[in-house]
Amino acid sequence: MKKLIYLLVFVLCISDLNIVNAEAPKNKHILIIYSKDEPKDTVQVRILDSLLGHFSNNITIIEDNKLDTINKSKFNYIFYINLTAKRLSSEVGSFVDDFKGPVFIIGGSIEQSSKRFNFIKTNGETLINSVTLLSNHLEMPCSEDRIIVNINPDTSAELLLLGRKKEGGNIPLLVKKNQSYYLGAESLFDPIGRALGEILFSFFNQPSEKQLHKYLRLEDVNPKADYEVLMKIAKYLKNKQIPYMISLIPVYLNPKTGEEVHLSDSPQLVKTLQYMQNNGASIILHGYRHQYSNEETGEGFEFWDVKQNRPIMQEQSQLAKVREDFSTEQKYQSYLIKGKAYEKKYITEAIQSGVQELVTHKLYPLAFEAPHYSMSQMGYKILSKHFSTYIGQVQLTDQTWEGVYAPIYDSTPHFLYGMKLLPETVGYVVDGDKNSIKNIRSTVLYNKEFSDAYISGYYHPYLGISNLKKLVNIMESVPNAEWLDLKNSENHVSVPKITLTSSHGKVIVKKSFISSDYERNYILKKIVLWIGVFLLLLCLIVYKIVSKKMRKKTTSID
Repeated sequence: MKKLIYLLVFVLCISDLNIVNAEAPKNKHILIIYSKDEPKDTVQVRILDSLLGHFSNNITIIEDNKLDTINKSKFNYIFYINLTAKRLSSEVGSFVDDFKGPVFIIGGSIEQSSKRFNFIKTNGETLINSVTLLSNHLEMPCSEDRIIVNINPDTSAELLLLGRKKEGGNIPLLVKKNQSYYLGAESLFDPIGRALGEILFSFFNQPSEKQLHKYLRLEDVNPKADYEVLMKIAKYLKNKQIPYMISLIPVYLNPKTGEEVHLSDSPQLVKTLQYMQNNGASIILHGYRHQYSNEETGEGFEFWDVKQNRPIMQEQSQLAKVREDFSTEQKYQSYLIKGKAYEKKYITEAIQSGVQELVTHKLYPLAFEAPHYSMSQMGYKILSKHFSTYIGQVQLTDQTWEGVYAPIYDSTPHFLYGMKLLPETVGYVVDGDKNSIKNIRSTVLYNKEFSDAYISGYYHPYLGISNLKKLVNIMESVPNAEWLDLKNSENHVSVPKITLTSSHGKVIVKKSFISSDYERNYILKKIVLWIGVFLLLLCLIVYKIVSKKMRKKTTSID
């Protein structure tokens, strides 16, 4: 009996251990501390946020001067990123020294401020032109020279990343000792971010399996798209049993010609899109008009004023104003407040109208992609109330639309307010560029070396089917990579009177009988059309009856 009791206790302990291990990723409470000189410096914080979002959706971000406002005991991991020319402050040094868990410091001088990192000395800066990940001896060239901190670690430190100096020779870039990591980088743009993302698997003690994911996206489909070309692509992908995505724009608009086309004006296209949805495709809402100001749909931005390089703050017909247009700072701040209110209303209406129009035509968007990947922080916050999934790359700052980013794996970063990011990682086939396919092939071969990586790109259907087949062949050649079917994952979309959810290959639609003004008008047009057809048929029948009687009467008189 005692042996049996001991055995049961042992089994329960093992079971509890397994439960703890299984739930560990959910229990990662990560704190990111940062020091900055300028608002644009937060770009690097958001890159770090997007990298960490693969391992936890519980991330807190604070500036270094607010450490006294938090309780560090509730965090399992600490990251500190120094975006200034200053040394690590004594406050941050004491904070990380007292922390019992893993600590990761990025950038800046740290000696004399932290006993925990006394195994490192820094000495100025240098330039590198490539990064080598020592775990798999993968060397990654930099698109331009990068400034890094000269690190002199002692012999007790373990080297994880090396940088190739511009003048030749290697230099330590990332080192660790026990649970203390230091990365001597000032920028986390790839390839440094890509390498850091790989190292985070060991930092979090998470298995780094080479499980690859791939997806194909048909881009910029709008009501003027050629439905015959789309049908050819649909049948090709169906025969290949490849699931895919369609980035769909509900409205085509050309302000220069005054042309406006809705899906209700393109019934053959709607039938084609419904066929595609029923045979492997998942719909992505790609904005509402994919344009702003005088730009044509597909060419223009929609949620970013690219001329002023700032969020949308006024109607396209109104003059955009800047600080110099106001006599006082108070008047300018009042203008900004009104501008933010306009942006909120503008984005909300576009998202809701887009979903409503698609659903009217039995097309069910499961995720969102911002035109040209451009959207402000307010935009992401608004979007997160309607969509659980975001596709593509993300804008990192409200200072400029340039410099979008995506990690190589999926992520739930803090700055997307709970949305899951499914990244685009290999680019697209460029019209007229003979090297485009070759460049994609090289990128795919490079990406497959990373853990949990996405091999994901997009294609414009108007280019025809031949180059699409080349792109598909490249993506099919990747071993151990599964095609992503968005319908198999959990996605949630919600606007007034409409809720869409997906999982296990099914999409569940809950909506009011008439869920929008667009649907009401669409139904009324169909009713009017059917009444017109009915009256026409009735007139034909009456005409035939009268004609027949007239012929009989004529015969009788004869």
